[in-house]
Amino acid sequence: PDVAFCGYTVPHPAEPKMHFRIQMLEGRAIDALRRGLEDVEKLCDHTTETFNQAWSKYEQSKATE
Repeated sequence: PDVAFCGYTVPHPAEPKMHFRIQMLEGRAIDALRRGLEDVEKLCDHTTETFNQAWSKYEQSKATE
């Protein structure tokens, strides 16, 4: 809720660059960026764990056929 605007652009697909813009109502933009990246990391960890569990279950069901 402290973030008024957040966006990014990629100047050109051939350039390995990304521009971020974070506009805050209050607080520091770097703190909001860190918090967001931590949330994305947690989401990726959860997705990986869920996939691995489903894959193991699938492999076990294949082995019993």
